Amino acid sequence: ALATGGRAVIVSHDTTRNADAMWQLLRDEHVTVLSQTPSMFRELVGQAARSSAPSLPDLRWIVFGGEALEPKHLQTWFERYTQPRTRLVNMYGITETTVHVTYQEI
Repeated sequence: ALATGGRAVIVSHDTTRNADAMWQLLRDEHVTVLSQTPSMFRELVGQAARSSAPSLPDLRWIVFGGEALEPKHLQTWFERYTQPRTRLVNMYGITETTVHVTYQEI
């Protein structure tokens, strides 16, 4: 992505621990691809819904990995924040090698 004009947004430790700050960073930086564990995403979206945070119009891909993804944990996203151009992908791979070997678009 960096070789074709994309950029990486480095998130501070404090921001990763604060769902409101993380949601705001995603909006402010116009993030288009988010790689997230399902549990952190559930917390992020849950807090956004509780605080009536606006949607993330630039987000095109959400890639899940690192742990099992339960469809029920995406309910708040689909009820409140889903965008027609946002695609959710569940990836699976061996954690020790940090590669994904299978995926399923949701």
